[in-house]
Amino acid sequence: MQGKHNEAAAIQTEVLEKSRRILGEEHPNTITAMRDLTSIFYMQGKHNEAAAIQTEVLEKSRRTLGEEHPNTIEAMHNFALMLSIQGEHNEAAAILTEVLEKRRRILGEEHLSTIRVKEDLAIILQRRDKHNEAVAVPVDPEETKPMCSSGHPHVEPKTERLNALSTAKPKIQRLGKASQVVSAVFSHR
Repeated sequence: MQGKHNEAAAIQTEVLEKSRRILGEEHPNTITAMRDLTSIFYMQGKHNEAAAIQTEVLEKSRRTLGEEHPNTIEAMHNFALMLSIQGEHNEAAAILTEVLEKRRRILGEEHLSTIRVKEDLAIILQRRDKHNEAVAVPVDPEETKPMCSSGHPHVEPKTERLNALSTAKPKIQRLGKASQVVSAVFSHR
């Protein structure tokens, strides 16, 4: 598999170089070629290289397309995921919160992209041990079922995301019970 990723990286690097030369650094197709290279680097485990390019993708998208353009919002989403991979969960959560607000406003609550952001935000909050906040992100497993079927063209099953939510709820319940026990102990003193 690594051989195919190496071949893909070589081809995508060539595509990016030609796009830069022919279309220029700021052209949307060049930015897309950069984004695609980040995905390959990520799959190869080259997270630092992927993050560096993703930072550039976000900056160029903001500058050329504007803050509200779907490609810029997707670049923000991808950048937040890269930050999370690098352990920067607080910054990733802050960016995803902004992305979620934009997705809700522009696309609506039921749109696939909005749901994806909610799921990713819940996972990152879970990783930060912010279980109450993770559960507060309203991700209804029923709304993801149609997208997880083999017939849906855009999404594979999101088991990690749903597992993050399902593990957060029992932890919150245990914390609530522990809090009640501590309160009872101190009230009898």
